[in-house]
Amino acid sequence: MSQVEATLIWAAGICAAIATIWGLVNKISAALKKPVNDLAELVDSLSKRMDDLENTARKNAQRLGDGDHSFEIQAQMNKHMLHSMSLLLKHCADGNHSGQLQKQAEILDDFIASKAGEL
Repeated sequence: MSQVEATLIWAAGICAAIATIWGLVNKISAALKKPVNDLAELVDSLSKRMDDLENTARKNAQRLGDGDHSFEIQAQMNKHMLHSMSLLLKHCADGNHSGQLQKQAEILDDFIASKAGEL
């Protein structure tokens, strides 16, 4: 019986050694994979953040593009207003230009009626 006990103890020792080595290999493997896994998580989070920033930039660019139209209309309005003021000053100076004032008033009225809702 002592031979059987020695064989069982020897087999149990080998199983324990294999389990210990297996646990050690797993622990070392996990320690070696940790930096790679952390880096992969960081890359994923940065990729998501980049997508969010790209979406925000796209929305902002669209809003700025929409603002260009308003600036163009405002520039036209400024042009008409400056021309009207010029005609008024000329009329005040010499009393002429009544026909031009009437024509400019009509142009300004038409412009305001057609574009005022877009400003």
